[in-house]
Amino acid sequence: MQLGRTGEGLRVADRAEEAISDPELRVKVSARRPGLMLSNAGPGPAAEAAAALAPLADPLSASWLRLVEAYGLGRLGRIDTALEGSAEGYAAATELEPGDWYPWFYLFTRCEALAHAGRYAEAEALARAEYERGLAEGSSEARAYFLWHLTRTVRERGDVDGAARAA
Repeated sequence: MQLGRTGEGLRVADRAEEAISDPELRVKVSARRPGLMLSNAGPGPAAEAAAALAPLADPLSASWLRLVEAYGLGRLGRIDTALEGSAEGYAAATELEPGDWYPWFYLFTRCEALAHAGRYAEAEALARAEYERGLAEGSSEARAYFLWHLTRTVRERGDVDGAARAA
């Protein structure tokens, strides 16, 4: 099995963790592993690893881990836990400055979990509101992510024209 760049990243993380003697710094490096695991091992192992590390992590790393956990659990159908994780991550991310990810990314993860649960109306309402906020704040990244979400979920509901407009 060829691991590609993600596998290479995991190997680098392994070497870094082995070389770091400071436990706090080691946890910060370890906290990045679940993100790499998403594309290499899948959402289940990544979410489990993130959940296990979050209680040990500093606030910034814990926020990142909640994002990985929520993203992975939503894809596994563990919607309530994914929604809780995205809410916790969002609350932490709005208090941390600067964070690793935009705080709205946790809301994108919430949209994804809602859509995975078939709660399309809620997901669409949140995505539209966040798109509008991104427009008002001049965030091309937020607009792109929330329109991407709308394109996929509107399409899944059978509204091809609506999906094309969002795209």
